[in-house]
Formats: sequence, C-alpha cells, structure tokens
Amino acid sequence: MHKIKKIIKYTTFWITLASFIAVGWLLIWIGFVISGDTSLLGWSNAVLFSAVIILGFGWILFASLSGFFDMLFYSTAAFATSLFSRKKRMRNYYEFTQREKKINKQFFTGVGIACALFFIAAITLYIVYIA
Repeated sequence: MHKIKKIIKYTTFWITLASFIAVGWLLIWIGFVISGDTSLLGWSNAVLFSAVIILGFGWILFASLSGFFDMLFYSTAAFATSLFSRKKRMRNYYEFTQREKKINKQFFTGVGIACALFFIAAITLYIVYIA
C-alpha cells in the first residue's frame, strides 16, 4: 500500500509538470500571436508572459486551497442554498472552514518547477538578446 501511494505521489508531480509545460508552450504561442514579434526579444517576452500567467494561476490556486477565499465561497454557497434549496450545506462558517482539505504538495511543486523553468528560459533569452 505504501508503494502505491509513493507511485501516485510521483505520478501526480510528473503529470502536473508536463501539463503546465504544455500549457506554457501554448501561452508562448499566444504571446507570439499577440505581439507579432518573432525576434529574440519576442521569444523572451513570450516566455516571460507564459511564466507570469503560470505563476499567477499557481498563486491563486494555492491561496484558494489554503483557505484565503473561504468566506467568499461560504457566503456564496449559503446564499444560493437559501434561495434554491431548503436543506443546509453547512451549519455555520466554523464547520465550513474546519472541513478536510487536501493540498497536494506534489501538484504545487510541479507548478513551481514549470514556472521556474520558464522564468530561467526568459532570463536566459533576454541576456542573450542584450549581449
């Protein structure tokens, strides 16, 4: 059982890393389409655009899973439940915040490494452009 959990843990990391690198390449393509510049500076800008978008997504996701937006989620769910349903989701805000949350560290590690790779690539391309 322990071996299966270890395999799943590393599989989550590699799938996340590969997914965000693929999304990064898609964002680089979008950056080229938006800027229309295919020079070395255009490459640097497109890769930096990709890195910033991935960093922002990872940061918002981390904040969400850490409980930063719990008040917003609880109030929206309570309001919608009171309008459309007679049963309650949670009795109070404290119970809502004490529910079990699974934050997969391997997921955030994959996002962080993908973002770091794109930042390193953008900085390298910019240094080559300057030289």
